[in-house]
Amino acid sequence: MKKNSVLSAILTVVMVIECVLIIITFGVFWSEFSYDYSWYADEDDMVYAIEQERYGQLVKNYYYNELGGEKANNDMRECYGVAKYFEAALWHNAYETVGDSRRSGIYAEKMADAYEEMGVYHFLDTAILEKLNME
Repeated sequence: MKKNSVLSAILTVVMVIECVLIIITFGVFWSEFSYDYSWYADEDDMVYAIEQERYGQLVKNYYYNELGGEKANNDMRECYGVAKYFEAALWHNAYETVGDSRRSGIYAEKMADAYEEMGVYHFLDTAILEKLNME
């Protein structure tokens, strides 16, 4: 009887140690792979979104980069200008549609500022406005 209780106690201790090790291993893997995900859009991603007229994706990429602290060169800033222009035009149109002239005016100013940032992409302003049924 005593031999069985000693063996049972040893097995219990071994199983507890194994469970603790499994929990620690799971915790290490979780911390290693869960919160350390960083992605940013490079210039190719931004230009592709512009070429495909995927302006919503462009805005999303812009915010990913901004929140991630990604440094932008001059070409990238021009892509950001397109993203800002699209977003401002979208909000300008929305507020104008519901008759909120104050907010519509704010976004019209943001559109003008973003237009200046668009650089070589100035020609996209009419395409963006057409896409939003503003022209």
